[in-house]
Amino acid sequence: MGRIWRITCHRQVHSNTVRTSSTRADSAPDGQFPSKSTNTMTRTFATKHRRRGFTLIELLVVILILSCLMAIALPIYLGAVAYSERKVCRANLQVIAFAIQSARVRAMSQDYSAYIGQPIGPGTEPDLATEPRCPSGGVYSVVDGSSGDASTFKVACTLHGTYELGQDNQ
Repeated sequence: MGRIWRITCHRQVHSNTVRTSSTRADSAPDGQFPSKSTNTMTRTFATKHRRRGFTLIELLVVILILSCLMAIALPIYLGAVAYSERKVCRANLQVIAFAIQSARVRAMSQDYSAYIGQPIGPGTEPDLATEPRCPSGGVYSVVDGSSGDASTFKVACTLHGTYELGQDNQ
């Protein structure tokens, strides 16, 4: 009768390697396989419970990465917000200047003396439906222009500067 080889697998508990060994079947009495007490075809598997979730180090690394990204993104975001507030204020200054010029033409006035130093709103400039407000909380006022008298005027914001018709072309 031919030789029959038996392969037994043993798995170690602390490593993932599989060790195989073989024994000859004719080493048992009468050419029979050895009894089960001699580890025939035995497989021992480690039953190690693995917890699911993140370790503290992994969570700290994620928090560190997010904080670095926020440190980069936050100044950019705040700069974009400040830029948009300046642009909105600039647009408000232009709207007020056009409303004052329109009111002067409608009143057929020679200069802007009736508007300089007056509060800004629908009462003095009928073309303004509402009083424009600076998004940063600045206050608008009408002051003398570059000529130094009432023949020109500037609309000023306490936070974002001034606008003068015919002088500022931004």
